[in-house]
Amino acid sequence: MKILIAEDESLIRLDLSETLTNLGFEIVADVANGKDAVVQTLQLKPEVVLLDVKMPVMDGLTAAESLIKEGYCCILITAFSSPEVVNRATEIGVDGYIIKPWRTESLRPAIEIGYGQFLRRNKLETTIANQEREMAEHKVIDRARAIIISKYQLTEAEAFKVMQRAAMDGRKPMIDIAQSIIESN
Repeated sequence: MKILIAEDESLIRLDLSETLTNLGFEIVADVANGKDAVVQTLQLKPEVVLLDVKMPVMDGLTAAESLIKEGYCCILITAFSSPEVVNRATEIGVDGYIIKPWRTESLRPAIEIGYGQFLRRNKLETTIANQEREMAEHKVIDRARAIIISKYQLTEAEAFKVMQRAAMDGRKPMIDIAQSIIESN
């Protein structure tokens, strides 16, 4: 798994990088602030971004918020566990929260579970988006079918076959045929 580390303390960054490498992770970059984390993540496309909360230039929460919107898995690794920080992390949708000082044996499960949750959420969001698109297309097709039924006094099955035939003959998706029927009426 490819990981980008954002930590402003160089010794902690080095220790974390070595620890994760020894655990079998590939460190694609380590940076000292949130802005560099965003830039490097967009260029290197790691699977997981580990971010400290308190960093110069751009804090880890702001960087995580930006990266999550771009579709990245972000896990915070921080000494801060105040309710305000935890609430903000929850609101922006971070995938995990590791408290410093970390225990080496807890890093792998925390990262792997966080990444697994990230993948599961993305799959669910994709499924929902596909279902919403299909429902919208069905509404358009049903509306076009109703126009054909009304205009030519056909049954629903006959109207559907007319549209289906037009789609096949024109080698176009049914939704395109339906939209052209609606637009022409």
